[in-house]
Amino acid sequence: YITYTYAPDYLRDEPQYITDSRKLMPYSPLIPIHLDTVIDGGNIIWCGKNIIFTEKLFLENTFDDYKQFVNAVGCHLYEIPWDTNEPFGHADGMVRFIDEHTVLMTNYCDFGPEFREKVYERLAGDFTVKELHYDVEKPHKDNWAYINFLQAGDKFILPRLNAPEDEQARRQIAQSFDVPEDNIRMVDIH
Repeated sequence: YITYTYAPDYLRDEPQYITDSRKLMPYSPLIPIHLDTVIDGGNIIWCGKNIIFTEKLFLENTFDDYKQFVNAVGCHLYEIPWDTNEPFGHADGMVRFIDEHTVLMTNYCDFGPEFREKVYERLAGDFTVKELHYDVEKPHKDNWAYINFLQAGDKFILPRLNAPEDEQARRQIAQSFDVPEDNIRMVDIH
């Protein structure tokens, strides 16, 4: 059990939203390890012994903080570039693990093919990379967001944009994770 320092740069002017996880430690039945490493939960995705994170992790930490993180987690770390169109630097809005050997990437092929190449190059040597793609005449500006779903076992909650891509995203994610489409609920994110 690991806690980390939650103090992302985008909240520095709004400290009321920054939680000090050390205050929760006395209430935990487990004895957590606290890291000084600044991490925003969406910036790292974890599966088995693999962690994918965006390079933003380097920008918010010293080398010693990063080494503390590496030593504590004992995993293989894979850095992907930061999609600066998304100011939070979250990896979970870019890729998700299907299993320890396979990742699903958002539909960069539809709107950012050059950036897609950068992410693909960083992951393809170690993972099978599947990609979302939406065949629509007029793409919704937020259709990248389907990748930012909630998963609990074989059940999923996906964003709904009320756009033609909704059902394509549902079908592709069901196929990628080999689950029935009935296991996927969609929630209007507006």
